[in-house]
Amino acid sequence: NAFDAQDWELLRVYLADDLHTDYFEFREEAPATVSADSYVDARRKGLSGLNTLHISTNHQIDIAGDHATCRSAYRIY
Repeated sequence: NAFDAQDWELLRVYLADDLHTDYFEFREEAPATVSADSYVDARRKGLSGLNTLHISTNHQIDIAGDHATCRSAYRIY
């Protein structure tokens, strides 16, 4: 809910310090590793003034030690 409520401080609390992002299928950006702070800042700027509803389903979570990967299907309205 932090995304759609645009509660950026709460979103940051949920994230690891570094994130691996893969938006290739969504907007053809190459996968990248970004800091959580830069990720939140980019979302803050990109979603400013928009009302959104993020829906994420079919979660596949793989955990190995202190590392986790989540794959899911999503829709953004």
